Amino acid sequence: MAYLILLIAAATALVTGILGTLLMCIKHRCYTVLFGSLLTIVWLVATIFGLVLVGLNMTSVEVLEAFCTKDVAGEGFTGTLQTFVKNSIDDVDASMASVVNKQMCSKVCPCDTTTTTKWFAKTAEELKPYGRSPP
Repeated sequence: MAYLILLIAAATALVTGILGTLLMCIKHRCYTVLFGSLLTIVWLVATIFGLVLVGLNMTSVEVLEAFCTKDVAGEGFTGTLQTFVKNSIDDVDASMASVVNKQMCSKVCPCDTTTTTKWFAKTAEELKPYGRSPP
């Protein structure tokens, strides 16, 4: 989901840049209105996204620690938003850990012998706090 949002944002930025460049050549009023409307939508989305990030960033130390260590149980819109963000972060972490676990010290991403020796010496209990599993 996060990758899709980034892909859409990148495509929108690219299209907006191309349309802005074409604005120098195309002097018709309709094109200017179309570009201005698209630019307004992009500005509005970026502003809302920034305000949400600022709102999530301006939390107390206690709330931040609770967010990182245990289940989030907030009330109203803020609690729902925090739960959504926490679930999204957990999903990305799980998918990245899965990819790393499959590729680590394999033919795709070989490790030197000192790293491999340390990696194979670890038990499942030692790797569990890091969300990793032994090879």
